[in-house]
Amino acid sequence: LVFPLGGFATTFFLKPTGTGSGSAGDPAGVNSINWLIQNNAEAELRFAPGVYVLSQGISRFSTSLDANGNPVYTNTKVALIGDNPGRNSATATVFKFADNIHTDKGVDDAWREVKLLDMSLDPNFERLVIENIVFDGNFDQQSQVVGPHYREGYKSLAVVALAKSGRIKNSLIRNFGAQGIMPASSGLPSGVETFPIMVMVPESSVAPSNWPQTSGTQDATWLIEGNEIYGLKFPYAGYATAIMVAPLFNPPIPTAAPDPNNRVALVRGNVVRDVPIALGIAGTTTSWSGRVRFEGNVVLNCGVGFNGDTKVIREFDLTKNLLMDVGGIGFYG
Repeated sequence: LVFPLGGFATTFFLKPTGTGSGSAGDPAGVNSINWLIQNNAEAELRFAPGVYVLSQGISRFSTSLDANGNPVYTNTKVALIGDNPGRNSATATVFKFADNIHTDKGVDDAWREVKLLDMSLDPNFERLVIENIVFDGNFDQQSQVVGPHYREGYKSLAVVALAKSGRIKNSLIRNFGAQGIMPASSGLPSGVETFPIMVMVPESSVAPSNWPQTSGTQDATWLIEGNEIYGLKFPYAGYATAIMVAPLFNPPIPTAAPDPNNRVALVRGNVVRDVPIALGIAGTTTSWSGRVRFEGNVVLNCGVGFNGDTKVIREFDLTKNLLMDVGGIGFYG
């Protein structure tokens, strides 16, 4: 690895056959991924090459509540490390959704959505590391919710993360997508947006001492680097922002020019192809968002290269990115 993982207490090894040290405590085979994440405070999972067919998403979840009824999470760090980021499934580590997996309605009950990797439930989560993994949404084979017979809308997401620090590196995202709602109405707009990579950075994020230098002279708590997103599907007014970063904090009004090296997330050297919106930054609820650098990314044949999306956005950089065959460079709002 180019960068240190930063201190994971326990390492497990898994194979697509459901064997390996990581499967010893769980007879459910591939589902042992969730079991290991749940039952180890610091779980580093290393995956042999092959296709891991998943009938459900990978996620952190809580099995207990505190005195105020809030969920309690026992694990603080998760790393998922594949063997090879190449496209050849025989030599790469591939996480692939099974055909026609069950999906639940979204929070607004307007569409169905499914997340292959969901690590977004705990704002105190310390670290998520993803490297050398192919994420395959198997969109065309979700025939129960994809096609003209299904009118409620559907979207699939590859990685949704909320953590104080982390990185997504040298991975491929393919065969995800969004299908719009049919017919459109005032209550149910036709467009349904998905986010193949969605990273949220909580206000408490600080760069730990054993975290690599990633953003100028100051450590960035999050790094999204060297990934490729392609082969997404958007029937019936579905669309996507391929890489969305949403820092969750309310920075004070600056009294001087912001330090260009003070960034919480660095999005660098990624390739995005054939997506309506390639790169995005967003605020959420009452949070002001900012302090993100987009550097050296390649955007090909996309509708828009960059989008400033939702709520208040401050301090971000677009540096040395290459945009070719795009409908527009970006929206700033």
